[in-house]
Amino acid sequence: MSKQNQNIEQENGEYAVRRSVKGNIVAAVICLLLAVVVWAVVMNAEDSVEVELQLPQPADGYTYTLSVDGIEIKGKMMNVKRVDAIEIAVPEEFRVAGTHTLTLEHLVLPEGVAPAAAVEITLTVTEKPR
Repeated sequence: MSKQNQNIEQENGEYAVRRSVKGNIVAAVICLLLAVVVWAVVMNAEDSVEVELQLPQPADGYTYTLSVDGIEIKGKMMNVKRVDAIEIAVPEEFRVAGTHTLTLEHLVLPEGVAPAAAVEITLTVTEKPR
């Protein structure tokens, strides 16, 4: 028997690997479902990340300085990963020269996100030299 005939026999013989189209479809569907479940578990897991703080434009003649550059936030991974920066809402009474304490109520937090620790930020407002 020639080598070529042996290869043909192995491809078509009783030891040949037979592939089932239905089996492949079922395997693909199971893999897809498993991937969706893993993705859902990972994206709903709790995560924390440090994000920077953004201040609004100061009033003319003033500069703002924060005691920290960023804060650590926590929440579901899909919510946390969307946040680039946290805005600070500076009330009117804090827009004068002096040192002011900002708390959680002054942060504009996106839905599903919370600070990982207590928030107490010092805002220093100074007049620009003329």
